[in-house]
Amino acid sequence: MILHITPEIFNIYLIVMATVALLITATLIAVGMGFLFDNLFQSQSWMGTSYDMYIGTSHMESDFTRYKEVLYDNVSVRDDHEYYVYGTGEDVIMRYLQSKKKDIHMIYDTDFSMRMSDYAALRRMLGYSEVTLEKGDYLIHCVDYMEDWMNDYHETLRLGNQTLKPGGVYTESFTQERTILYPGGSG
Repeated sequence: MILHITPEIFNIYLIVMATVALLITATLIAVGMGFLFDNLFQSQSWMGTSYDMYIGTSHMESDFTRYKEVLYDNVSVRDDHEYYVYGTGEDVIMRYLQSKKKDIHMIYDTDFSMRMSDYAALRRMLGYSEVTLEKGDYLIHCVDYMEDWMNDYHETLRLGNQTLKPGGVYTESFTQERTILYPGGSG
């Protein structure tokens, strides 16, 4: 038996095969883009919220007992830590950052600090390595794009009756996105 293919049938065959090849290629590209965006969104989500739950307030006298009762009654809580973030009353670091990147606008007019014991506890909760702080030093924790600027920052800070010198810069994700500066992130 002899099969005779006319040019019209051959052209239709080529069009169908080209269409199938394009559809397979488009499917592979879409799947690849899906994996890419999934990884991107996962990393961005982790940068913005390192903890499963974060409850914050600007009132130092706040009582979180009721929140904790509800959480512990309804959710399996592995660990919790309550801590304070203190305004220093000065904005020297904020002004320094503005001098490095002109489109950073401050939401708060103060630099912030926290106790080293609280910082260490939060690092432990997140599984980060332990850090040490020498007497008379302070640590800076910032988002990664500010690391080079903060490594170049060598000014002393006055907290209470102590004058402290820089002792290191850390950039792990720490629920800092868009809480202090905008646009383009925070510190």
